[in-house]
Amino acid sequence: MRYLFYILFLYSISVTAQDSILKTDKYAIDTNYIKKYSDKLTIYISTYKKANTISIIETVNDRSLIYNPNESVSFGPGFSYKWLGLDLSFITLGKNDNKYYGKTTKFDIQSHFYLRRFLADLNLQYYRGFYVDKSDVDSFDNSHITNKLIRPDIFQLGIGGSFMYLTNYKKSSMKATFSQSEIQKKSAGSWALGMFFHVFALGTDTSLNPFTPKEACLVPPQLRSNYDSSAYINGSISTNFGIMGGYLHTFVLKKWFVTLSILPGLARNGYTYALVGDTAVKKEHSRLSGRVQTRFGIGYNSQSYYFGLSVINDNFDFNNSTKSYIKQQYGVVRFYVGYRFIPKNERI
Repeated sequence: MRYLFYILFLYSISVTAQDSILKTDKYAIDTNYIKKYSDKLTIYISTYKKANTISIIETVNDRSLIYNPNESVSFGPGFSYKWLGLDLSFITLGKNDNKYYGKTTKFDIQSHFYLRRFLADLNLQYYRGFYVDKSDVDSFDNSHITNKLIRPDIFQLGIGGSFMYLTNYKKSSMKATFSQSEIQKKSAGSWALGMFFHVFALGTDTSLNPFTPKEACLVPPQLRSNYDSSAYINGSISTNFGIMGGYLHTFVLKKWFVTLSILPGLARNGYTYALVGDTAVKKEHSRLSGRVQTRFGIGYNSQSYYFGLSVINDNFDFNNSTKSYIKQQYGVVRFYVGYRFIPKNERI
């Protein structure tokens, strides 16, 4: 979790820096809608649950194969004051038994920066070790059995980011829902528009293959006869550069709030992949790929106490012009409880 500390430290600096820059009347917030508390010492306890689902979609027989890593929930305390923030959510809870679900090695940073006029994301991912969570093969329903089909040889690399401009930043605060450094006093929303990029690689390590040592295929031998040969993928690399935008809105009832958003995107996709038995790598250029990001938050936010639940989810279709293609869905669920230290003379 030391990486999380670095990200939160940089985030706190960027928030403070921008707030100091935007003290001019031109960029001043509407205090009828937003109340700032970034200058107050805040302590909190939070839990994080990250998700990272890889799907192989085979359109010939209309079937899919879904892989998940053996994830756990992280839990711990944290605090923030002005430009300094520290999150110690490194205690793990609820991890599945490695014997039945396999062992996952990972490095996963999903950072979200809520600035005054801008919304930015940065994602760095490395996963090794997955298990088959679901298959559409009737004779092999792996969704309800304890001993999963383990794939320690599958690995994934990913890097991505987005940068969006918020049109109604004076009245609509995403910090109130997702970083709790502000309070949204009245219902308000904002349009968002910007750009994103995403680079994704998926493959197998033949030295760790639990089946045939020299064979590399994302579809395991037990299921292969049920899928079209276009799904026999050795590995793939996808690059996506595009635009995204949408609308975010926070509904407020007294001190309770609900935030909903949908941010679709469209990208130019470069897709390179290899199939079992082929001697050449296949390339698909200038294709269009889709992305949908959703953000949700619900909670209670008073002057001193706050608590809530937030969900951020990204869904990528890397190339759906081929008979079989790969999808990735990842995100984070956070539950938090916090307290702000407000001087007596400032309490309402």
